[in-house]
Amino acid sequence: MHIEPLIPDFEHVTIRRTGGIMGVDETLHLDSNLAAVVKDRHRGDRVFELDAYSSHELMVALSRLLEVNPAPSSRTGADLFHYDIELSVGGQVKRFRSVDLGADEALHGVMLAARNIGQTDQNPFHTMALHVVPEHA
Repeated sequence: MHIEPLIPDFEHVTIRRTGGIMGVDETLHLDSNLAAVVKDRHRGDRVFELDAYSSHELMVALSRLLEVNPAPSSRTGADLFHYDIELSVGGQVKRFRSVDLGADEALHGVMLAARNIGQTDQNPFHTMALHVVPEHA
Protein backbone atom coordinates (compact mmCIF):
# COMPACT_ATOMS: atom_id res chain seq x y z
CA MET A 1 0.00 0.00 0.00
CA HIS A 2 1.32 3.46 -0.88
CA ILE A 3 0.41 6.42 1.36
CA GLU A 4 1.03 9.92 0.03
CA PRO A 5 2.87 12.28 2.39
CA LEU A 6 0.87 15.29 3.57
CA ILE A 7 3.73 17.65 2.71
CA PRO A 8 3.95 18.54 -0.99
CA ASP A 9 7.42 17.82 -2.44
CA PHE A 10 8.43 15.85 0.68
CA GLU A 11 11.74 14.09 0.00
CA HIS A 12 12.97 12.74 3.33
CA VAL A 13 13.30 13.35 7.04
CA THR A 14 16.02 12.16 9.38
CA ILE A 15 15.45 12.46 13.12
CA ARG A 16 18.23 11.59 15.52
CA ARG A 17 17.61 11.28 19.25
CA THR A 18 20.57 11.04 21.61
CA GLY A 19 21.17 11.35 25.34
CA GLY A 20 19.21 10.33 28.38
CA ILE A 21 20.38 8.20 31.27
CA MET A 22 20.95 5.12 29.10
CA GLY A 23 22.86 6.95 26.38
CA VAL A 24 20.24 6.61 23.67
CA ASP A 25 21.44 6.94 20.08
CA GLU A 26 18.55 6.37 17.71
CA THR A 27 18.10 7.60 14.16
CA LEU A 28 14.89 7.42 12.13
CA HIS A 29 15.14 8.02 8.40
CA LEU A 30 11.95 8.22 6.36
CA ASP A 31 12.03 8.55 2.55
CA SER A 32 9.42 9.91 0.15
CA ASN A 33 7.73 6.48 -0.05
CA LEU A 34 7.41 6.50 3.76
CA ALA A 35 9.80 3.58 4.09
CA ALA A 36 11.53 3.79 7.46
CA VAL A 37 15.00 2.83 8.57
CA VAL A 38 15.70 2.93 12.30
CA LYS A 39 19.24 2.66 13.59
CA ASP A 40 19.25 2.07 17.33
CA ARG A 41 22.27 1.32 19.47
CA HIS A 42 20.23 -0.60 22.06
CA ARG A 43 17.40 -2.26 20.09
CA GLY A 44 19.22 -2.90 16.81
CA ASP A 45 18.50 -1.69 13.31
CA ARG A 46 15.14 -2.16 11.59
CA VAL A 47 13.66 -1.47 8.16
CA PHE A 48 9.88 -1.27 7.68
CA GLU A 49 7.07 0.69 6.08
CA LEU A 50 4.99 2.95 8.28
CA ASP A 51 1.36 2.17 8.83
CA ALA A 52 -1.25 4.79 7.96
CA TYR A 53 -1.64 6.03 11.55
CA SER A 54 2.10 6.46 12.25
CA SER A 55 2.81 8.13 8.92
CA HIS A 56 -0.13 10.51 9.34
CA GLU A 57 0.90 11.41 12.89
CA LEU A 58 4.47 12.18 11.79
CA MET A 59 3.45 14.10 8.65
CA VAL A 60 1.02 16.29 10.62
CA ALA A 61 3.80 17.04 13.13
CA LEU A 62 6.30 17.82 10.36
CA SER A 63 3.78 20.08 8.59
CA ARG A 64 3.31 22.00 11.82
CA LEU A 65 7.08 22.22 12.29
CA LEU A 66 7.51 23.76 8.83
CA GLU A 67 4.68 26.20 9.48
CA VAL A 68 5.96 27.41 12.86
CA ASN A 69 9.74 27.15 12.26
CA PRO A 70 10.43 27.29 16.02
CA ALA A 71 13.60 28.24 17.82
CA PRO A 72 15.31 25.39 19.69
CA SER A 73 14.79 24.90 23.40
CA SER A 74 17.33 26.86 25.41
CA ARG A 75 17.07 24.52 28.42
CA THR A 76 20.17 22.75 29.64
CA GLY A 77 20.65 19.92 32.07
CA ALA A 78 21.84 16.39 32.57
CA ASP A 79 20.12 13.45 30.93
CA LEU A 80 18.08 15.43 28.40
CA PHE A 81 17.26 13.96 25.00
CA HIS A 82 18.77 15.90 22.11
CA TYR A 83 17.02 15.93 18.74
CA ASP A 84 18.58 16.71 15.37
CA ILE A 85 15.97 16.91 12.62
CA GLU A 86 16.82 17.21 8.92
CA LEU A 87 13.80 17.73 6.67
CA SER A 88 14.16 17.86 2.88
CA VAL A 89 11.25 19.42 1.01
CA GLY A 90 11.33 20.60 -2.61
CA GLY A 91 15.11 20.49 -2.84
CA GLN A 92 15.58 22.59 0.31
CA VAL A 93 16.95 21.09 3.51
CA LYS A 94 15.82 22.52 6.82
CA ARG A 95 17.55 21.60 10.07
CA PHE A 96 16.20 21.83 13.59
CA ARG A 97 18.11 21.08 16.81
CA SER A 98 16.62 21.04 20.26
CA VAL A 99 16.33 19.21 23.54
CA ASP A 100 13.10 17.63 24.70
CA LEU A 101 12.64 19.80 27.80
CA GLY A 102 11.11 23.15 27.00
CA ALA A 103 10.82 22.45 23.28
CA ASP A 104 8.28 24.41 21.30
CA GLU A 105 4.98 22.56 20.78
CA ALA A 106 5.74 21.99 17.07
CA LEU A 107 9.14 20.49 17.84
CA HIS A 108 7.65 18.44 20.65
CA GLY A 109 5.05 16.97 18.27
CA VAL A 110 7.79 15.72 15.93
CA MET A 111 9.78 14.37 18.87
CA LEU A 112 6.80 12.37 20.16
CA ALA A 113 5.84 11.03 16.74
CA ALA A 114 9.43 9.93 16.02
CA ARG A 115 9.77 8.34 19.44
CA ASN A 116 6.53 6.40 18.96
CA ILE A 117 7.76 5.09 15.61
CA GLY A 118 11.18 4.16 16.96
CA GLN A 119 9.83 2.42 20.06
CA THR A 120 6.91 0.55 18.50
CA ASP A 121 6.90 -2.76 16.70
CA GLN A 122 5.55 -1.67 13.32
CA ASN A 123 4.54 -5.22 12.39
CA PRO A 124 2.89 -6.69 15.49
CA PHE A 125 1.18 -9.49 13.57
CA HIS A 126 4.29 -11.65 13.51
CA THR A 127 3.86 -12.20 17.26
CA MET A 128 0.21 -13.21 17.01
CA ALA A 129 -0.61 -16.79 17.92
CA LEU A 130 -3.78 -18.79 17.71
CA HIS A 131 -5.28 -19.89 20.99
CA VAL A 132 -6.77 -23.34 20.89
CA VAL A 133 -9.42 -24.15 23.44
CA PRO A 134 -9.41 -27.86 24.25
CA GLU A 135 -12.69 -29.67 23.61
CA HIS A 136 -14.38 -31.17 26.64
CA ALA A 137 -15.31 -34.85 26.42
